[in-house]
Amino acid sequence: MPIISRPTTRLSELFANTASFTAKHFVSLVFASVIPLLLSYAVVWLTIGAVVNQINAAQSFEEVLAIFSSTSPVTYTIVITGVIALAINIKGWIAGPLITIEQDKIKLVEIFPRAARYFWSYFVLAIMIIVGAVVIELAIFLVITIVITVIGLFDTNLIATWENYLVGILPDVGLIVLMVTLMFAPYFLIGQKLTAWQAVQRSIRLTMRNFWYVLIRFLLIAVIIILFSFVLQFIPIFGGALAYVVGSILLTVYNYYLWRSIS
Repeated sequence: MPIISRPTTRLSELFANTASFTAKHFVSLVFASVIPLLLSYAVVWLTIGAVVNQINAAQSFEEVLAIFSSTSPVTYTIVITGVIALAINIKGWIAGPLITIEQDKIKLVEIFPRAARYFWSYFVLAIMIIVGAVVIELAIFLVITIVITVIGLFDTNLIATWENYLVGILPDVGLIVLMVTLMFAPYFLIGQKLTAWQAVQRSIRLTMRNFWYVLIRFLLIAVIIILFSFVLQFIPIFGGALAYVVGSILLTVYNYYLWRSIS
């Protein structure tokens, strides 16, 4: 895949910019990540608690089934909770790129009100990414099925080996490629006030022009985040949430400077 443009930003500069921005805007970045996380956790666990109480109050297995029927208020509550949690998290997903783009021009109290302006565009973007992931995974498993079928025509003993290799590698590769090609869409959407579809198109074109440059740098930050997350997981109770917050902050800021380096 040819590289048309030639970015000149050094890797050391990319990491330095990420570290400098994260340190300077740490409070805003943590606020944008933690508040949606806490709110969505609260909504989800309140709903789980209510459902568990309903199950404990049931006198028979039939009553338990009735709790999850299509006409049950519990079913509607679960659906509504999912929608609310998604909406809260979308606000958080917008807030991170918004902080990187606005830099010193946005105050702490303005982050979520400003993020609300992009809610529907980002919602559409999230749906597009989910649908894209599903389509890619289905296409990959179709290809795997075809390949294994062809291999089985020659030697049935090789089917299990090839299936393990292909199923273990190709779906992950497909998701990584999708993630890399769409990683700049939020910055286009917010920074240039584009629609979700326009942002997706711009992100794909920009990534393809600099594919290996972007892929290598994405894999580097992914390894760093994985190492950070592995260490933070050992912190009792809060380790998982802390790993998520730190990882999302680093990736958001890093991707912004990577986007700037090739735009």
